[in-house]
Amino acid sequence: VTGVQTCALPISMQNYLLSRGLNHETIDKFNLGCTVQNAVYIPFVDENGRDVGCAIRRLNGSPKYQTNKNNELFTKAEFLFNLRNAKKLLTNELFLVEGFFDAMSLDQNQLPAVAYNGSQLTRQQLTKLAELHANFPNLTAVLVPDNDGVAYPLLTKTRKNIKTAAANVPFYVLLLPNGCKDANDFFLTHSKDEFI
Repeated sequence: VTGVQTCALPISMQNYLLSRGLNHETIDKFNLGCTVQNAVYIPFVDENGRDVGCAIRRLNGSPKYQTNKNNELFTKAEFLFNLRNAKKLLTNELFLVEGFFDAMSLDQNQLPAVAYNGSQLTRQQLTKLAELHANFPNLTAVLVPDNDGVAYPLLTKTRKNIKTAAANVPFYVLLLPNGCKDANDFFLTHSKDEFI
């Protein structure tokens, strides 16, 4: 997404984000904004605190999500959204979720989470996790795929990629209950204690 002009969040956009379960503190923490095309602006901050890109979430129209193109600071296949914040919360489990709002919901509940922004982790993202494991040897990765009919069939392929790119990282899969399409949806009706 090139040349995005942002503006303050209008009440309608704030209401949308609140309906997704995000509170005002989380909206501010992630510096969420609005584009002039009435889409949610989601800035990307890398693990070093640099602004490296963004995504937009359209409320109407398609594609629903759009990220900026790869550049010298950002490669979509390598990027783990919220890694900087997750490292601050990290003790032994790191939750790997598909979407930005999923990661924000877990972060809001003081759970370390990164979003891989797709239906499955890439080998580059798994390599980054293996590097993270070198600095956090007690790290266990908890994969929380969306319960949307797309991600679950890809788990076999993901397992093979884990064995080649992050074999040293303990992994397990957390399947969401029926009726919850993703981690963000889970926290609309469930508590942190029910998640872990």
